[in-house]
Amino acid sequence: MARHPNLHLKLSQFPRASREAWPHPDVQAWVPSLLDAYGASRLMWATDFPLILDQCGYTKGLTLLTEEYPDLDRETMTWLLAGTAE
Repeated sequence: MARHPNLHLKLSQFPRASREAWPHPDVQAWVPSLLDAYGASRLMWATDFPLILDQCGYTKGLTLLTEEYPDLDRETMTWLLAGTAE
């Protein structure tokens, strides 16, 4: 589906989709794979509100991206956290 230039993806539901406990290693491969396919400018990190409140909370939901993906450069992180939504 990445061939469709107007298609953007929301990155969310990691706690719900995972079958493993924090930090959900079974679904962590999603982010690098999607970055390769779509590019950072077509992906947006999301909280999956209100479900995130019962799953892990906002802080853990954010640190899943900011701490569990240390190889993401600043520009990519900016796209995922704000740029795409803007």
